[in-house]
This record gives sequence, structure tokens and C-alpha cells, in this order.
Amino acid sequence: MGTWDFRIVMLDWPVLLQATGHTLLLCAVALLIGVPLGLVLTILRRFGPAPVRSLTIAVVEFLRVSAPVVLIIWFYFAFPILTGINVDAFTAGALAVGVQASAFFSEICRAGINAVDPGQVEAAKAIGMRTGTLMGHIVLPQALRHMIPVMVSLVAEIVKATSLVAVIGYGELSYAASRIAADTYRPVESYTVVAVIYFVLIFSISRFAALLERRLARRA
Repeated sequence: MGTWDFRIVMLDWPVLLQATGHTLLLCAVALLIGVPLGLVLTILRRFGPAPVRSLTIAVVEFLRVSAPVVLIIWFYFAFPILTGINVDAFTAGALAVGVQASAFFSEICRAGINAVDPGQVEAAKAIGMRTGTLMGHIVLPQALRHMIPVMVSLVAEIVKATSLVAVIGYGELSYAASRIAADTYRPVESYTVVAVIYFVLIFSISRFAALLERRLARRA
């Protein structure tokens, strides 16, 4: 048993601070990809023709059960080969995490839409309202009340998923921990500090989700 010494690790606090920023930036970009794409998947699954609905369900289920680290590696190595578009570690990680998050957001969105009174949807269809207008003015405003707390919880899951982007060399928190551990020969302290940072981030997001859910429940 060795002695713990966090002072050496904390000398690299600028690296940890920068890595935290990289993690949050990756999470934000993944959300910018996942939320709109998830909404598109939801609309296709609900309002598309039968073949499109079946294909959308298959895509959502495939993304939900896929190992995130495999998606990250695929976007980093296979995506450029198939498309001819070179991507860096950040872009590959954001695409992988965002695309998988879109599947989970699609399920959240579908559950929120299902919570809306179906009579309102049928009435809007009966008067010839277009799908875009129906979603934008009737369904989504009501569904958001049910979706927002779960969406905030999804952010916590995305933060966890970003830790896997270290496998392709992006400088987020996990990658920073491995570099600091290699430089200081203090792996226990390095990963402990990063674990605490992850805990603070994810716990804060979870508490915010719980608070938001209680406030929305009181307004219901």
C-alpha cells in the first residue's frame, strides 16, 4: 500500500480544467446532433408510410443496443473510408455520441407525444392540419412538459458516454486522467480526481432534473 498524494496531480489543474471544458463541449455538440435527429426519427416513426416506420424502428433499436465505444471507433476509422470525409477525434466522438443519443431522445419524444390526448391529434387531422403544424402547435408544446425532465437526465448519460471518446485520443477527462497518471506515476490519485469531477457534473445534472420534474408536476 502506497501513500496517497493528490498534490502532484492537482498541479495539473489547468489540464483538468481544459479537459472538463472539452467534455462539456463534446456533450453540447452531441446534443445539437441528437435532439434534432431524434425528433426527425420520431416524426418518421409516427407519421411516415409503413416501410419508413419499420426502417425507423430498426434504426432506433440498432442504435440503442449498440456499444457506444464501437460507434466511436467506427465513426473515427470507418466513416472516413466510406465517405471520403476526414474527421478528427472530436468530430467522430460527437457524431457517435450524438447519433446514439438521437435514438434515446426519439424514445423520450415518442413517450411524450403518446402522453398527449389522442383526441386532439385526431381533431387536428380531421380538419386537414398538416403534420408540421400539428406537431409544432399542438403536440410538441404539450409533450415537452413530460419530456424535459427525462431529457435532462439524458444529458447525464451523454456526459458518461463522452468518457469513451478517450479511446481515439480526444482530450476529455478520461484521456486527461490517463496522461496525468502516466506523467506523475499516480494513477490512483489521477483517476480519483477525475471520478470526483464526473460525479459533480452528473450529480448536478441529476439534481437539476429532479428539481425540474417537481416544478413541472406542481404546474400540471
